[in-house]
Amino acid sequence: MSGKKVREVMTSMPIQVPPATRVGDVARLMRERGVGSVLVVDGTGVVGLVTYRDLMMRVLANDHGPDTQVGGGAAARPLCVGPSDEADAAAELMRANSVSRVAVLERGVAVGIVSLGDLAAARIWASLPGDVGVAGPNR
Repeated sequence: MSGKKVREVMTSMPIQVPPATRVGDVARLMRERGVGSVLVVDGTGVVGLVTYRDLMMRVLANDHGPDTQVGGGAAARPLCVGPSDEADAAAELMRANSVSRVAVLERGVAVGIVSLGDLAAARIWASLPGDVGVAGPNR
């Protein structure tokens, strides 16, 4: 469709936190940096992706407080794409799995996050489903 690569539409240098980080600290980071998600990483690489929605639905709605470790509220082993993958393929992966963000890994190292908002901003949205809520860019 667009011929764009993921690296052209992704948000670079994603915030990365270890699984033991308190969700209160993650929420503050999101607010301060104006992002909607962060990657959870440990010595093996990306082990999760947590969004503002995850904080509300998996943490607060289950009566867990700001001292809860983010590792428990993150989506385990998020879907990933590479920076040289076609942006259309990332959009299709999100559509097929009803997710709004995927991690971007290069040689196993997180280099970005691409969201539905990033794709929409790049006009790669014609095939995005109505059942996946369009989130703003990960900024």
